[in-house]
Amino acid sequence: MLAGLTFAAGTARFMSEPDIYGNRIAFSYEGDLWTVPVTGGEATRLTTFPGTESSPKFSPDGKWIAFSGSYDGAQAVYRIPAAGGEPLRLTWNPGRAHVLDWTPDGKRVVFSSYMKTFIYRDPKLFSVAVDGSSPRQLPLDRGVLVGFKGDGSEMLYCRKGNPEYQWKRYRGGEYVDI
Repeated sequence: MLAGLTFAAGTARFMSEPDIYGNRIAFSYEGDLWTVPVTGGEATRLTTFPGTESSPKFSPDGKWIAFSGSYDGAQAVYRIPAAGGEPLRLTWNPGRAHVLDWTPDGKRVVFSSYMKTFIYRDPKLFSVAVDGSSPRQLPLDRGVLVGFKGDGSEMLYCRKGNPEYQWKRYRGGEYVDI
C-alpha cells in the first residue's frame, strides 16, 4: 500500500501506524505525522514540532487527526486539522496517553493510559471530548486496543497487548485476548 511512497529526500524506509480515511493515509515517520494519497506519491508532512508524534487516527468525518504527542513531559492526546496546522492538547494526565480511536459520532477520542493503575503493564481505557473537556474512564478493568462497530452500538477491545506486535514477517502462534 505504501510501496509507491516517496519523500523529497528519497524513498522512505519505515513508516508505522497507518490510518486510512477515504483516499488519504496518515502515518508516523521519524517522529512526525504525514499523509499521502492511497494511490501513492509524494507524502505531505503535517507536523514539525519539537518532540514526537505517533498513532494518528482520522476522525469519522475525516476533518481531524487525533494523535499521541510527546512535547514537554508525559505523552498526551492531541488533535490537529487533517490538512495540518496547530495541534490542540486534549489530555493533561501525569501518565502516558496513547491514542486508539475516535468514537463513531466523532465527539470523543479513546486512549489508553497508565494513570489510575497500580501495575505499569495494565493500562486502562479512557475517552476525552474533542475540546479536551470531560475526560472519563471506560468501565473496563484494563485495555490496550479498541474499535467500534460502525453505528457505535458495540465496542471491541483487547485487554492486554503483545509487546512484539511489530515483528517483521512473524507467522507464529502468539495471540492476545479479544
